[in-house]
Amino acid sequence: FRGVTGVQTCAFRSNQIIEKIERFRQEHHKIPKTLREIGFTNGEGANTLFYDVVNDTAFTLSFTMSMDYNKTYYSDVKQWEYGYRELKLK
Repeated sequence: FRGVTGVQTCAFRSNQIIEKIERFRQEHHKIPKTLREIGFTNGEGANTLFYDVVNDTAFTLSFTMSMDYNKTYYSDVKQWEYGYRELKLK
């Protein structure tokens, strides 16, 4: 991955995990309670992913690169955003 930044690496890996979560949802009609259920073992340090299950259908997945930089995927709108906010539950 020559010339690839840590942010790009985390974003790529995170998008792969989101695809696995969505596949799990289609097969089991719920989201996994942990990332281990989809075969992902989290690392430590700057590349740690944070998975938060809100209910059987809503989740966030985030990573932090520094105190001032974090990105969070929100399943309610199916997109990445900077920072944190509450999920818009139906």
